[in-house]
Amino acid sequence: MQDKKIKCKVCGTNFDFTAGQQEFFKLHNLSEPKKCQTCKEKEKQEKSNNTYSFKKIA
Repeated sequence: MQDKKIKCKVCGTNFDFTAGQQEFFKLHNLSEPKKCQTCKEKEKQEKSNNTYSFKKIA
């Protein structure tokens, strides 16, 4: 298996999907990544910043 270039669906950057990563994804029945690591981390950070506070209803 060879390394593969994938285009990020968010920023359009090409990133490497290594042979080792492909084997791991295949072994765990996962689909190919659609976002680069930078966009994944940015999305994760944005989600953690969007915390919700809930009011206790008496």
